[in-house]
Amino acid sequence: MKRIIGTVLGIFLFFGVIFYFGGMQVINILLNSNLYYFFIALLIQFFIIFLYVVRLKTILSAQKYDVKYKKLFKILISGMAVNQLTPIVKAGGEPVKLYYLTKTNIPMTKATASVIIEITSELISLLRK
Repeated sequence: MKRIIGTVLGIFLFFGVIFYFGGMQVINILLNSNLYYFFIALLIQFFIIFLYVVRLKTILSAQKYDVKYKKLFKILISGMAVNQLTPIVKAGGEPVKLYYLTKTNIPMTKATASVIIEITSELISLLRK
């Protein structure tokens, strides 16, 4: 029952955000876009998310925690969704990731360290020579 309520709430929230920020414009853009490029972009996005999952899996494995890829995927998607809805980047999504990581029996200190390592690796990748 919780899953159904969550799904319905998520669908309403999704469409609510779209229509709040100009839903007809979004729909028109999607209808006029080339579906081939749209699906290619979607595949690339899923591949990038998969790489994020592999990164978090590697960080957790180094600490001797085994969390399934599917579970990590759900955790990362949840964090990304909250990040998109909060005005400050990473302000809402990272605590959500921490919450769900602790639900997988990872202590809060280890989960926090993992998320900090993940953010640090992202920041380091932005540095130039």
